[in-house]
Amino acid sequence: MDIMQAIIDIERKAQGIVDSVDELKSRSNETVKVELARKEAELTRKIDEKKEQLKSKYDIIRDKEMSGIERKYADKLEALDDKCRKGKEKWTEELVRAVIGE
Repeated sequence: MDIMQAIIDIERKAQGIVDSVDELKSRSNETVKVELARKEAELTRKIDEKKEQLKSKYDIIRDKEMSGIERKYADKLEALDDKCRKGKEKWTEELVRAVIGE
């Protein structure tokens, strides 16, 4: 009977150890999940900050390039307007002569 009781005690202790290990494993898994969530949030925040920095940088570059293009086409439009002003009288006279047959 003492051997049987000793076996039962050993079985209870073994089950207690298994339960403790299962509990530690469960807590470790939760700790890992919490840490992963924290790291993911931190990385997402850093990525968002970097994206905003890059967006600002490229917005400045884009605006600078667009200003240059706008200036280039404004200059061309101004040159075309000037050419039209200078040739307006001549073209008008040529049209009038062509219409009245001179």
